[in-house]
Amino acid sequence: MEQKAHEIRAEDINPRFNWGRALPALGIMGVDFEERVDYRRLHRYRLSRVKQALENSDLGALLVFDVNNIRYITSTKIGEWERDKLSRWALLTRTGEPILWDFGSAAVHHKLYVPWLKPENCKAGLIGLRGTVNPAFGLMERHAKEIAALIREAAKQARVRLDGQDVRACPLEQVAVQFAGRLGRA
Repeated sequence: MEQKAHEIRAEDINPRFNWGRALPALGIMGVDFEERVDYRRLHRYRLSRVKQALENSDLGALLVFDVNNIRYITSTKIGEWERDKLSRWALLTRTGEPILWDFGSAAVHHKLYVPWLKPENCKAGLIGLRGTVNPAFGLMERHAKEIAALIREAAKQARVRLDGQDVRACPLEQVAVQFAGRLGRA
């Protein structure tokens, strides 16, 4: 899995606002006669800020389950109903691009309509919907092992620590399975 480091450019984290004038109220409707909201730029801005924060920290990766953090990193949202279900998650490593796990139909939708995410980084996943799926079914354990493998791969590129222990020396798959067991009892 070859990954190149994402260059953080000054223009990606510059809000490009003239603070000496009133805030414009351009509206959200797209028009062909003026630039209003540049959503691609907003996505690059958010992702660059997260990558900059990773670079300035001792973290090697972020694994997020909060829907607000997922939206900030991936610029995806599937509806208000999923806010408290613990049904989506995303991983961002220092050297990689965002990887998003979502409901199967949402993952297919992202592959088709979210060109800023690599199609192979839009994955179907389900970790139990806060205990409604029996852990014996194996979903949580399977995804925990998948995430553990991705984090271990990221550790080859940058130092990744889990609870103060270097991932390269950590039985990560065992930790992931224990974590998945705790999710199943949530």
